[in-house]
Amino acid sequence: MKLLTVQQAIAKVREWVHIPDSHELISSGIYRNASPEQTPYYKVELEWNKQGEPVLDENMLVNPHTIRAELDALTGQLIAFYRHDDRDQDKEPQEELRDDQYETIFPQVVQWINKLSLPIDLKELELRKKIVMGEKRYDFVYGRKHNGIPVSTPQALHITLNQQFDLYHLWCVWDACDFADSTQLIPEATFKEQLDQSQLSLCYLTLFHSSDHPFYICREDVYDALSGQLVFTDKSDFIEIIDLDSPLPQRNQNVRIVRKPVFSEAHYDVLKLDEHVTDINLTAPHPFYPELTEEDIVKAQDIAASYLKETALEEPWQFAFIHNADGQTAEAMQGNQIKIEIHRYLHGIPVMGGKIGLFIDRDTWNVTHVMDALKLFQERRAEAKKEPDKALGCCEPQVTAETAWKELYPHIQLTLTYRFEDHFSVGERRKALLVYTLLDCDWICDAVTGELIELTY
Repeated sequence: MKLLTVQQAIAKVREWVHIPDSHELISSGIYRNASPEQTPYYKVELEWNKQGEPVLDENMLVNPHTIRAELDALTGQLIAFYRHDDRDQDKEPQEELRDDQYETIFPQVVQWINKLSLPIDLKELELRKKIVMGEKRYDFVYGRKHNGIPVSTPQALHITLNQQFDLYHLWCVWDACDFADSTQLIPEATFKEQLDQSQLSLCYLTLFHSSDHPFYICREDVYDALSGQLVFTDKSDFIEIIDLDSPLPQRNQNVRIVRKPVFSEAHYDVLKLDEHVTDINLTAPHPFYPELTEEDIVKAQDIAASYLKETALEEPWQFAFIHNADGQTAEAMQGNQIKIEIHRYLHGIPVMGGKIGLFIDRDTWNVTHVMDALKLFQERRAEAKKEPDKALGCCEPQVTAETAWKELYPHIQLTLTYRFEDHFSVGERRKALLVYTLLDCDWICDAVTGELIELTY
């Protein structure tokens, strides 16, 4: 596919907004999106600064004279615009606009939507914020809805105008899509009756509720509101309970931890295209996500198991590898890294918040970073108590899922939204599914006593 050139992008920006003659272009380039399935797939990034000014000010912040624009490199649409010369305005008083004030100013927003040729149907705008900052700026944030039904996939228009209605800030994510027919949906009451105890997960809530009992919680699953089919679930699938007594040499390695940043600016340099590139293949391999071989995955699992034998033998838990959303136990990351997650279990029941994330350098196969939320939580709690945090003697469940479901069912709530389908071919027009999502339920059922408990945060 043909890409917009940097010079074409500069010309477009100058047609839309005023770039002072005192400014010069200080950086430009075409970059691939860090997330391969998110639009825009490629974008042009441009930055101007006042001639002779440093890139950073005395506070090591972006120079206040900087102007930045980002355009979709395939469609030429402006997706982001920033001016930094009025950032102190954020400290000024903010007031919500009255409805009559908003109705007076809204036509100026429409003018900018039309001037920038943003792919927005005005009927889909859902106003979420309308404020005036000091006496100089109007700030508006919109979500997206279709036929009165909100779109849960992130879609937004954020626009800021000054008193003369010049553009000061813009951020727009508004994907072309085909919406499912809302006249064919299953009524909410009918759909809810089809749910059963399989909607529950059993887990220990060590991080969120101080108890050694397991609890039944309701997952926030997503279902197609037309067919009733499951669209998304965060239910985990076992792959392997890790045997910490394994004599295999590969599971008893000396694990080297050589710390380096998981994310760095250098990683993103690979996203920038060479200046001579004018055509791209949307299905080309993404530099952040090189293909993992089965040998890579097994090697990462062996390192993870070896790490546990060095660090976790005194813990009371079992440890397991599970499937991620793509059916893998490991995933490739930027910087030629692999991330693999280990999950804590006891009595075959997962410990919520008990994941251990290992980041492994594929060049050296050293561990570069470890993320262990449970250990961090326990250390902080012990520090607050001024005493060591003892391992919990977690109880086994006594209450069946069927009994727990009867108690939790009255508290189950659904929300109806549009959601972009997860699996699609890059470059094709997206489909917006009409879905029922189970809302985050604040009620849990004690799997030992059967007591209902409302979580408070």
